[in-house]
Amino acid sequence: LSDVMIETSKTTSMVFIILLGAAMLTSAFRGFGGEELVKDFLVGIPGGFWAQFLVVMIVIFLLGFFLDFIEIAVVVVPLVAPILLADPAANISAVWLGVMIGLNLQTSFLTPPFGFALFYLRGVAPIDVKTTHIYKGVIVFIFLQITGLLIVGFFPPLVNYLPNRTYLTSENAPPPINPKLQQCMEEDLFVYYDLNEESIRNGVAQFSQTNFDYLPEKLKKSLEASQTKVLGTFQMVKDIQTLQKDFDDFNQEYRSLHFQVRSIQKEIRTLDQELEELKQRKNRLIRSNQDALQEELNRIDETIVFHELTLDEVKEIVDLMLDRVHDQLKNSDLEIVLSEEAKTYLATEGYDKEFGARPLRRSIQRLLEDPLSEELLMGKYKAGSTIIVSLNSENNRLEFEPVEAPDEPPVDFVDSES
Repeated sequence: LSDVMIETSKTTSMVFIILLGAAMLTSAFRGFGGEELVKDFLVGIPGGFWAQFLVVMIVIFLLGFFLDFIEIAVVVVPLVAPILLADPAANISAVWLGVMIGLNLQTSFLTPPFGFALFYLRGVAPIDVKTTHIYKGVIVFIFLQITGLLIVGFFPPLVNYLPNRTYLTSENAPPPINPKLQQCMEEDLFVYYDLNEESIRNGVAQFSQTNFDYLPEKLKKSLEASQTKVLGTFQMVKDIQTLQKDFDDFNQEYRSLHFQVRSIQKEIRTLDQELEELKQRKNRLIRSNQDALQEELNRIDETIVFHELTLDEVKEIVDLMLDRVHDQLKNSDLEIVLSEEAKTYLATEGYDKEFGARPLRRSIQRLLEDPLSEELLMGKYKAGSTIIVSLNSENNRLEFEPVEAPDEPPVDFVDSES
């Protein structure tokens, strides 16, 4: 993170040094009368504003071959933009001029042989892509950029629409879009209508007696409609005044209720903030307790040292765990005997260096008890038999072999022997 902060500081400082140097250069250029020379040169070009604008765009296009965007934006544009915008015949906005200069620079950066963007692309392109290939491929994009530049130049509303909408909805926009200014104008106009209603009606009456037969039908209908709208204005003003009076009467009762609601909402926000702070304190306490518990466990782990079990010790644990198997088989009058190889196999499979002898119980169940239970259910062992468990070294599995107990001799045979 420190390296990123250092590199970011270097880049930011470099940009600000360029801006500072550009400001100093521009100030010195203006101080020595350079701006007046540029202005006199542009004003002296025949053809008016558009000829001046075309010369400026050509100069910026050529400068784009050699200078980066920052140098042109902070050195050249501040010199020529005020001159172009101050021309009364211009009738353009600063936004439109900025967009035109930006599109022009972007086209310049794509144009061979000095296009900056082309050299950036050359730096990341594969080896088999030649510079001539890049030059040929960019031709289509240059024509697209020039087409966009011409469209924006001939149709300024494409650029000015959104800024105009933003301006017209601002605090200093003209009515009727701005409701605050509209209300101010209504207050003055309504007084004027009340004082001059009779004279306005007389003027409309005299105007309506004029003969407009010589005008086109469309314009004639428009004039007649405007007379109707003027006469209807007074009724609309009266309706607005009536509605305003009703609103003011209602607002007197609503205002006290509005203050109460706002006060309750403020209390709710305060309680929500306090609740959020309490939740954060609770989480901090929980985390601190967990950290303390973890520290205690670490301390205990450091105190208690666990030694690794030997194979003989694991075999003893196997014998202890097999006691349960012996007890279960005694209920069926059966015995079980494990060979040393079988015990070693269970001890090896059930021991883990990380978890110790904890997996041993599951290994005995999986390797010994489960197969033995299946054979018991199949009735392979008779009562009184001894089950010998050995290890098959070929398939590395336990095998079970029953040894039946010998039958007792008849009683009379025993008597004869005695």
